[in-house]
Amino acid sequence: MMEFYSANFSMKNGIVYNIIRLMVSLKEKVSTSISWRYNMLYAKATGLQPKGRFKILGKIHIHKGKNAIFSTGENFLFLSGATYNPLTTNAHGCIFIMDNAVLEIGKNVGMSGTTIWVAKYIKIGNNVKIGGGTTLIDTDAHSLSFKDRRNEISDAKNRIDKEIIIEDDVLIGANVIILKGVHVGARSIIGAGSVVTKDVPEDCIVAGNPAKVVKILKKGIC
Repeated sequence: MMEFYSANFSMKNGIVYNIIRLMVSLKEKVSTSISWRYNMLYAKATGLQPKGRFKILGKIHIHKGKNAIFSTGENFLFLSGATYNPLTTNAHGCIFIMDNAVLEIGKNVGMSGTTIWVAKYIKIGNNVKIGGGTTLIDTDAHSLSFKDRRNEISDAKNRIDKEIIIEDDVLIGANVIILKGVHVGARSIIGAGSVVTKDVPEDCIVAGNPAKVVKILKKGIC
């Protein structure tokens, strides 16, 4: 009797489990569909100038200042939140473009939970992949002088902004920070957790804080 009860209980548990899995799967599909369409309208409303299809999944904040430019190439994909990439630890992505600044994103670019702060100019080339939780910021945000920082106007006036350029086919690991004035050469790889303060040559792997070249890649092979 006990064996029959156990088998019957297990069968019922299995059925309930499968029903719950089906419900969760349907919920995720509906959520994804709604998120994609809402974010498409939201991004266009903020002034995004897409040059082809794009998809943004999950909650994201987009700010585009006066006379700023935000453009993306074909097949741009932005995932935001742990639902779509566990490496983002549920952090939401953010694209913040200040007045008169420019953000240009090429075709076939993918990123997860990324924060991009543009005060001057950031360009991301074609076929670039950016890992979860990465930050790109082309400004110091504040003056390096403590006297300037005592006054909001002088602080903003004397901060330093320098463009960031990321060339084609670059792979950026999770939780990387790329600071102002950096030029990342084509086909290079930036290791997870790196802080990039200086230019990265083409066809190499950099890692560390500050990031340094740890390996040279063979052009056209890696």
